[in-house]
Amino acid sequence: MAYGEGLPLPASLDAPHPRIKQLARRAKVSPNGAPCKYNDIIPLDHCPHDVQNMSGMNHPRADLSRGEYGTVSQALHIAKKLLPYLPDNAGILIVPCCRGGSAFTLGGDGAYNIASGATEASSRWGVGK
Repeated sequence: MAYGEGLPLPASLDAPHPRIKQLARRAKVSPNGAPCKYNDIIPLDHCPHDVQNMSGMNHPRADLSRGEYGTVSQALHIAKKLLPYLPDNAGILIVPCCRGGSAFTLGGDGAYNIASGATEASSRWGVGK
């Protein structure tokens, strides 16, 4: 989940890597980026397409013209650390399905649509909601 509150650094430490991808959940790759649709394979950047859209939660000093939008996830950094252990012709596909406050539990809470996945408003599924 992209809850990191630091300043995104898309030109250096948070730069996407060509062998690291994600499944899309939204209509654009990034807020001002290319169009995409649900389950397209797109580059993974610092703010993944999680269930809860964090791309509008910007750091106060962010320069949106440089791509410093949203919060920062650990997914890209973990994937970059794993790349040296994979063959050169292999990549990593991240499936961003996290939602803050969510849990793997039994129960009927939450909303899911087969065409678009869980709704952003489904803050928690299961016990204790």
